[in-house]
Amino acid sequence: MSRLNPATILVVDDEDGMRTLLRHQLSDLGYVVVEAGHGLGALHLVRMQPSKFDLVISDVVMPLMNGIELAATLRDEYPELPVILISAYTPTALTRVGIDHAVVPVVMKPYTRDELAELIELTLESPAVLS
Repeated sequence: MSRLNPATILVVDDEDGMRTLLRHQLSDLGYVVVEAGHGLGALHLVRMQPSKFDLVISDVVMPLMNGIELAATLRDEYPELPVILISAYTPTALTRVGIDHAVVPVVMKPYTRDELAELIELTLESPAVLS
C-alpha cells in the first residue's frame, strides 16, 4: 500500500460471521476496519465522521437498507467515498452496478482474499476509474 497511514474500511454486513471474516482478512492486509450490521448503521457512522473512511465494503442483501441503497445514498452525499458491493444472491455474475452515473464494483461470494485485495487496491489508488 502506498499510503502513509493504513486506509480505514467500513464493512457492512448483517451476518456476524461474514463481518468477522472480512475484518480478519482486511486487518491481515493492513487496513483499519470499522463494522456496521446494516446500511442505516453504516450511513450513521459515515455521517458522524465522513473523513474517517476511505472505502465502504457492503453486502447487497440486508434488512433496513440494502447495499445498493446504501451505495446510492453515499454516492449522493459523499461522491468521493468509494463503495464495493459483495453478494451471493445476484441472478448473474455481476462485476459492477451503475448508480447515478457511477460504477460500483461487485464481488461475488465466494471470493478469494487476493481477489478482494486487488480490487481494494485498485479502488483506493484510482477511485475515478470506477466512477
